[in-house]
Amino acid sequence: MSTNRLILLAHDKSDKRDYYKNLLIEDERGYQVDTASCGEETVEKALKQEYCVIVLDVLMPESRTDEAAGRVNQTGGISALEQIRRREPWLPVIIFSQNELSDDLIDKARTLGIFDYIVRSHPHTDFKFLSRVRNAEDVYWDRRKALEENSPVIYRSALMEGVILHIRTVVAKTDTSVLILGETGVGKEMIANEIYRLSPRAGKPFLKINCAAMPETLLESELFGHELGAFTGAVSRRRGLLELADKGVLFLDEIGDMSPATQAKLLRAIEEQEIRPLGSEQTKKVDVRIVCATNKNLEALMRKEQFRDDLYYRICYDKIVIPPLRQRPEDIAPLVESFVGEFNRKYHKETTIDRKVIKRLKLYPLPGNVRELKSILFASLARLHRNESMLTENHLENRIFAAEAGGAPSDAQLLPEEKLKELIALGKIDLEALVGDLKEKCLRLAMAQCNHNAEKAAKLLKVRPHSFRRWLRSRRSL
Repeated sequence: MSTNRLILLAHDKSDKRDYYKNLLIEDERGYQVDTASCGEETVEKALKQEYCVIVLDVLMPESRTDEAAGRVNQTGGISALEQIRRREPWLPVIIFSQNELSDDLIDKARTLGIFDYIVRSHPHTDFKFLSRVRNAEDVYWDRRKALEENSPVIYRSALMEGVILHIRTVVAKTDTSVLILGETGVGKEMIANEIYRLSPRAGKPFLKINCAAMPETLLESELFGHELGAFTGAVSRRRGLLELADKGVLFLDEIGDMSPATQAKLLRAIEEQEIRPLGSEQTKKVDVRIVCATNKNLEALMRKEQFRDDLYYRICYDKIVIPPLRQRPEDIAPLVESFVGEFNRKYHKETTIDRKVIKRLKLYPLPGNVRELKSILFASLARLHRNESMLTENHLENRIFAAEAGGAPSDAQLLPEEKLKELIALGKIDLEALVGDLKEKCLRLAMAQCNHNAEKAAKLLKVRPHSFRRWLRSRRSL
């Protein structure tokens, strides 16, 4: 877990901002400090960057307009805190003011879950200020560690670290639609669960549907609901998932298999935030965050007019690409350990695993990714005799060894030249997608490595800073 000691300090007086900023920078913990001068700027920065603590003055202007007009003693800090809490329910926030605040203001701040309250006119303020910031930072890391330990996503690789970091620092903070891309079996539903778990909508409804698993009419009924007699078999009124997921999240798996007609109705529901059940003349307002997933190339489907471009841009405010397991072999060992533990708990076993099994599995391309890995392990564990307590290579299926003898992983960048020639001749190489994928991964990993400092990441990748910032804006990752 990286330690990013970045603090947001919000105060409308520049001399006070500079004083407390220097105090934090010179502290033994070596804090980095961003500043804001009004409630509006505080909210903007808090929603774009990950801070370990926010320190804000309650009595500051609400907006830049109020600040420019010289309006003072507004409760811009409280307004900012209200908005921050909708996105960051557990982030430690310390409020401070020159003098004692009214009981009403303090009560309101406490109901919004402030970590501490400091009055600058009290004695020993500097000591108290630094002490409470350190305490708040400790609480932040404790809470973040608890979140990570409770995460269902198992990984060890830098590739997945970049994906998870992007979810925690960007995706979980917003309320926009998300598109998850990846091959079959990489864990797209698990990532959707993680987005929900870390988002402000956690605890609200989280519903899922596989768009490829049912015919068009039934899918529409499941999504939008229907009235009595809307179609043959509609013997009663039924609420749709979009209505049932109100205030929560709806996960649409395999959205690439959705028919154009249903796509059009879904687009309207997302844009208007309202639905009309089949057979009804009445519309209903809904508030739902949409998370979609597919293993298909939606841009290719758009070119073939099989997927609506307007829907694509509505569901792709943020895009998460999950790399296949063969590109992140470091994740195989922890996944194997987890699956063996799951098998042991389910069947009351105490089976251990020979490390050679993990080495062997790393040589196998795993076209079915995490789902196939689990299937291989459960099938192999089931082959153990009663007197055997260790899983060895002898228990693995023959295809694991055959694949190693026959060749190479399917990724173009890992294939030998002769195989590449063959695939190019057959038209099986999508060069634009491959280059785009590699670029996306490099940029995201560089940002993670540089603690989301865009200038450092650009320098690391030998990219012009303005080009890098343009990419960040296009990814909504500032």
